[in-house]
Amino acid sequence: MDNTRQITIEEIRRRLRDHNLSAVAKATGLSNDTLYRLMHGVTTPSPATVAVIALYLKGATDGQT
Repeated sequence: MDNTRQITIEEIRRRLRDHNLSAVAKATGLSNDTLYRLMHGVTTPSPATVAVIALYLKGATDGQT
């Protein structure tokens, strides 16, 4: 993750809580199932998944998403 600081799974869950997961899935290319499992603590995401979500969240806070 070049310029993306490390983000915790808890922070991802907190920051995605008010997002439409279907829209997040579409924007990131991740499956709805992957996001659901992450949000409900069923799975621990891979580093690549964390990187994709971190970039999405960076865009969301920069007003790009």
